[in-house]
This record gives sequence, structure tokens and C-alpha cells, in this order.
Amino acid sequence: MKMRRGISLVVIGFATVACATVTAASALTEPPDANSQLDALVKQLRDGHPEQALKLSKPLAASRPKSAEIQALHGFALLRCGEFEQAQAQFQRAVALDPASPEGHLGLGEIAYGRFQLEDACTHMRKSLTSNHLRMGAFMSLARCLSALDRHVEAKAVLVRALDEVGQRSKEETSRIEESIKIYGAFGGTRLYEIAESPTSSASGFTNWKGHVLTPAKLDGQEVGTLHLDLGSSGSLTISRKLADKLQLRTIGTRKGRTVQQEHTADVALLKRLQIGAMVVRNVPVAIMPEGEFVGGAVGNLGNQVLRRLNVSIDYKASRLHLFNRKRADLQAALMDPGKSSQRVPFLATSLIILKAGINGGDPVPLILDSGAGAFVLHSAYFFENIRPRAASDKAGGPHKPIPYALDSLEIGGKVFRNTFSVVLDLSDLYEYAKVYYPGILGNNVFQKASLHLNFADSTLVVETD
Repeated sequence: MKMRRGISLVVIGFATVACATVTAASALTEPPDANSQLDALVKQLRDGHPEQALKLSKPLAASRPKSAEIQALHGFALLRCGEFEQAQAQFQRAVALDPASPEGHLGLGEIAYGRFQLEDACTHMRKSLTSNHLRMGAFMSLARCLSALDRHVEAKAVLVRALDEVGQRSKEETSRIEESIKIYGAFGGTRLYEIAESPTSSASGFTNWKGHVLTPAKLDGQEVGTLHLDLGSSGSLTISRKLADKLQLRTIGTRKGRTVQQEHTADVALLKRLQIGAMVVRNVPVAIMPEGEFVGGAVGNLGNQVLRRLNVSIDYKASRLHLFNRKRADLQAALMDPGKSSQRVPFLATSLIILKAGINGGDPVPLILDSGAGAFVLHSAYFFENIRPRAASDKAGGPHKPIPYALDSLEIGGKVFRNTFSVVLDLSDLYEYAKVYYPGILGNNVFQKASLHLNFADSTLVVETD
């Protein structure tokens, strides 16, 4: 499978919590007109149209300021559109109105997970399992969080309980849960993504192939070539079946995902040892693609499920990749030049990495940070509504019909990039699949004369330029 541009999404990630239908319990407590509005809101979230959900939730939340349920669902519409700080305020408002609000706790759990505050996330998610509207997603989010804490047996038990207790679910949800039960069972007591205390940092060169970072790597002690560093992949490590067979990896399950181009199903295995520079990560889940043609001749994709366990600095000008133990933020800070650095930009890494940037002098909007995208991609719906009207000659109808466009400016944390090249694509299918909506994808062409410093310990990005 060619993976030259775009983002990969695993089904069990960020998109799972807005999947359940409204139950009869809510119908007993709401007047008919309010119940109808509530049904419509949840349906839009479930169907993967958060931008439409937001149009419904905003006036509904304004008219029902004392409803914890409505305030929390408004928070989910905001969260799915990348407005994670506003969403957090909504979830906090919901819990203030009703300390037992399941939707409020689920939202706070999602925010905490995106900041890798896993114990807090699990505490909130356990209080969300009675949700009328998002119950299946609550079970799946709790299981994912427990697995991230290496409590895989508990995660499996949560999903077994979900199959037993949640009657209203789609065939896709059932299949997804059954796949995850098998994988969590295979993980057992394994400690995933185990990073040694020493060394605390690593610096190594990389190949800059048309803006993409290709870093040399060893898999299970073998020098296999380069991995494509892909911050836009919500997965872990992706390789080809041919390489998996060479490494004698054993399949333990399957998982579905999607790139811009198409959906795919991958086998899942466990790699004992991944080494990049001097940094070693043990017990890394691997997605195995039937075909494996990766960017620039790389042997695989390295996604953010590995990278978020570290702090990461990418110096595009010098072609240097720096990896740090998350506990040693001081080492990363020492690498930065304060006189050349942006303000710290908050991000959320629930699955994709979402941050805000200003386009053409406008207010900051949420964007996906994707080092695996070769260009800054603007979603056509946002572009034609906010940047310029659609012209008769415009043919943007999908990922294979891009419209080139030069932005006047792009501002990130006070750093302004001028005359940034972008392409306009219709990302509707991808967003619907992931149940999210963002104005665009911040690709690697923006940063070729800069350094990126991602501190996953405090969920902030610093951009450094001359």
C-alpha cells in the first residue's frame, strides 16, 4: 500500500466516543421538542458530522444552561472540531452542574488522555459508563486508557462487559471490540513501549526526502533501513508483510484503519526492540500491511503512539532528530534558542496531534500536525467558505484533485510564515470516518527552514526559526 501523503487513523482511537444512539431513558426526561433536538445532535456526532453537530449544540447549550447533559454534548461537538480548550470548559461546566455527569466525565477523560494524564483519564472514564448517549464509546475509551497503562487484562474485561451490557451497537462496533479483546488478551501482562532510563537523550541524523524525515532504525537488532517519521499517524509502527516475515513476527490480531486514499486492515504483532539513534523502545505494537511501499523507500512508518512516549525535536535545516526521555524536559529546553523560538503552543494528542494556527491573519483555527503530509492541506469546505469563494474552474472533489494555493501568511505561536504553499482537498470522507472536522492538515513543507520541539510531557509545541 502506498503511503505517500495523508494521515493514518486507527478505528479504536479518537473517533470512538460518539457512536451510541439515544436511549429511551432520555426520552422520559425531556419534552418532545428538546428530545428531538437532542436526537439530532447525537446523530450528527455518531454519523461523523461534528461541524453540523456544533451548529445544533451551540444554540441548544445557550438555551439550556442548567442541563449538564446538553453542556457536555456541546463539549463533544467542540472537541470533534478541534476546539479542545473550549471543550474542556464545557465538560467542567457539566460536572459542576452535575458531579455525576457521565458525558462530562467522559469528555474530561478524553482531554486527560490526550495530555497523557492516564490515571486521571481512567478515573473520569469509569464515571462515564452510565452515559445514555455515548455508553459504547465510554467503554472503548476506558479500555484504551487501561491498555495505555499496561493494564491489558482489565482492558479486555471492560470490553467483554461492553458486549454483554450495551445492546445498541453497530456491526462495525461489535467487530472492533472483538478485535481489541483478542489483542488485549495477547498483550497480557506485557509492558508496552518500555523506554530505558538511560540514555536520557539521543541525537541522530536523518534523510530529508522531499521534506519527509527518514530516520535509520534497528528492529529487533537488525539494521533494516529507514523509518518514515509520521506525526500524522495515530498508530504505532507500520511495516510491510515482507519485513514482518523477515523479522519472524507473530500475528496476534487485526485492526482497521484509513489513510486519505483508502481503508485498510492490518495484522498486529509485537516487536521486541525498536532502536532509533541511542534510544531503545521495547515491546512496540506493529501494524503489518499486506503491501508496503512507504515514503522515500522507507521500510515503515513510525507513528505518534511511539513518539508521544518521548519528547521529540526535529531540526529540518540540520537534518537532526533529537529524542528525549519525557522526564528530562530540561535537556530539550537546552537545545532551544529563546531568541529564535515561538511561544509555547498547546496541543492535544488524543489520537492525532491538534494545535491552532492563524491563516491569512485570521483567528487561530485547529489543524492536524502531520509530518507525513508533504504539503499544507486545506479542507475544501473550509477553504471555500473562509478563504475564497469556489470558482467555476475549481475541481477539488477528493484527494486526487488538489487545487494549489499560496497562503499570504501562517502564524504559529507568534512565528509568521509567509507565502506558504498549500493544496485544497476534499477531506470529507476521511473526516466522516474519523468523526472529526478540522480546517486542514499542517504538513512538513511549512517547517523546512525551522525546528519543531514537541514536549509531550506538557503537551506544547515550540517552533524555532532564524
